[in-house]
Amino acid sequence: MMKKLPSVVLLVALCLNFVSCIKEDRTECPCYLVLDMSGIDGSVFGQVGLSVLSAGGFLHSDVLRDVYPSDYTVKVPRRGVVVTAFHGMGVAFNPEKGFAVPKGEAFPELWMYGSRVDTDADVARDTVRLCKSFCRLTIHLLSDGEPIPFSVGIDSHVCGYAPDGTILPGDFLVDLKPDSRGDCTVCVPRQSDDSMGLSLIDSGDVVRRFALGHYIEESGFNWSSPDLQDIELTVDFSRTTVSFIIRNWEITHEFYVEI
Repeated sequence: MMKKLPSVVLLVALCLNFVSCIKEDRTECPCYLVLDMSGIDGSVFGQVGLSVLSAGGFLHSDVLRDVYPSDYTVKVPRRGVVVTAFHGMGVAFNPEKGFAVPKGEAFPELWMYGSRVDTDADVARDTVRLCKSFCRLTIHLLSDGEPIPFSVGIDSHVCGYAPDGTILPGDFLVDLKPDSRGDCTVCVPRQSDDSMGLSLIDSGDVVRRFALGHYIEESGFNWSSPDLQDIELTVDFSRTTVSFIIRNWEITHEFYVEI
């Protein structure tokens, strides 16, 4: 005859069996992404665009103004997300492609943050900090105090940023017309190498192209800095030479261009 198990023993056995037989699958459960945006100065950045993107068509977008919270919470999938925050006038943003300017247009004054966040957890956290992601390049063309009859072309192989903040390859080209004092200004995105060029243009024809990116690198400028500094470049012509002066660093080339 089978002995009857005590009720306490039976209850424990049933509980152990229940735990061992049920294995919870949380892959379809959401993750709560908590964004700390309190480090954004509302007096400087009156409006900030926000995008949270994930594979499978998930997209959360918002526009925040003036006051930025330390706990901005978004319910997101567990397969990882790309977080993008940005501020700037005339900034065109595509949640899937990022910030890219077409050939012929200058880059906008963009402040941005981009990151990839692992969300395979109940709660994930990220801290948003807007960084100055443009370099304002101011060019002074000098030639014995007289106006220079050339236009200036700036070209590079970077056209903007992907949503996660990485550099976006693409053709960048913009032509500038110096004012009566020989000055012109353009904004450019962060560069990945020293291939940026400066061309002298006369009636649509390139008279000479200079390795501007190399000169900028030689001057000690850091394209990897979180907040990009601006650059002032003086191009000083004589009849046979041109001098590039960047941040007290100078290089002179000999050549002949009739001015």
